[in-house]
Amino acid sequence: MPGNTNGSSYLYSLDGLRGVAALSIVFLHYSSYLFSDIGSFVESFTPMLNRTYLFVDMFFILSGFVLSLRYSETFNTTVMSRPYFSFMSKRFFRVYPLHLATLMFLFILHRWLLPFYPDIPPDEFQVRRGNFSLFSNVLLIHSSGIGDRGCFDCTSWNYPSWSISVEWLSYFSIPSLIFILTRLKRLVPVLLLGLMIGLLFIESKVGHLDVASTPGWYRCLVGMIIGVCLNIYAYKRFAISRTIVILWAILMLLGFHYLKNDTLLVVGISIYLLLVVNCSKQGILSSSYFQWLGKRSFSIYLMHVPVQDLTSFFIRLQFNVSPQNLSAFVQVLGFMAAVCATLFLSNFSYRWIELPFIKGVPIKSRDSLKLAVKR
Repeated sequence: MPGNTNGSSYLYSLDGLRGVAALSIVFLHYSSYLFSDIGSFVESFTPMLNRTYLFVDMFFILSGFVLSLRYSETFNTTVMSRPYFSFMSKRFFRVYPLHLATLMFLFILHRWLLPFYPDIPPDEFQVRRGNFSLFSNVLLIHSSGIGDRGCFDCTSWNYPSWSISVEWLSYFSIPSLIFILTRLKRLVPVLLLGLMIGLLFIESKVGHLDVASTPGWYRCLVGMIIGVCLNIYAYKRFAISRTIVILWAILMLLGFHYLKNDTLLVVGISIYLLLVVNCSKQGILSSSYFQWLGKRSFSIYLMHVPVQDLTSFFIRLQFNVSPQNLSAFVQVLGFMAAVCATLFLSNFSYRWIELPFIKGVPIKSRDSLKLAVKR
């Protein structure tokens, strides 16, 4: 999910898309697992919110595109050890610090704080929080399939971070993918068709693409390969008007409501991104509000579970009821408060955890960090 590139070719609309996607996933999780009456109410009208888990596939495609855009000149002719290790080092420090910080927070909350309150009602939403899952989370291999025993929707601790795990594992292959895909122009359509058939196979077995573990890893690789191909073979090859982009976005919204097939929606998302990166005018997604969201999208994505679990703990402690059993009106108020808290804390984590590693600024130097933020 996290990604950035340099230079005049940078597409600010992609940051805006990340922000919208991250916030949509927050809405999905809070309305499904924290204040479930909201999710049930929305579901009675449309399944669109419930299917925003496919925005994770958009994250994967965007990551492949942005990384290919940034590193194509480095790896399109050869994959040398020094630039490879430089690439992996940058990706590690991009994803790991915030992942570790949120994991430590959840460990303190669930292992040290909650045991002091054994009589409060249990949270109706539970994920794995055992020692093995903690160890695998520390190593960023918690969605590698190790220890899952065929459970494709099992998640643990900061549960959305399954996608960060498979992204990290996929980063190892990105330089080679750039090198190989640059030379496979004639085979790219066949390759992409084969990858889509693979997604269809997973969907036929599970019923959807909301999967983690090894199928989630495959899902990530498919998205990243699409993104790399998008940059190599489709970026700046033609000009698309903003009207076409808007019309396709409307079609995608209708697809999220009416289409039952997740794989077709992934294809639709891929086409939408193809149109966006070739749009002659970047539009509303490049506005300051969406840019603010986009720059903090990684923090929004990882920070919302600590907010979710802390909100649940506070409600159960103060009101002796699980948040899922609150009245509908109180759930709406709680939902809005949790979203605001997520945005506030995400801004904090972006400035004080993400930026020091993005910019290479020592965290102890407040003046230097302020300078980096201004840049």
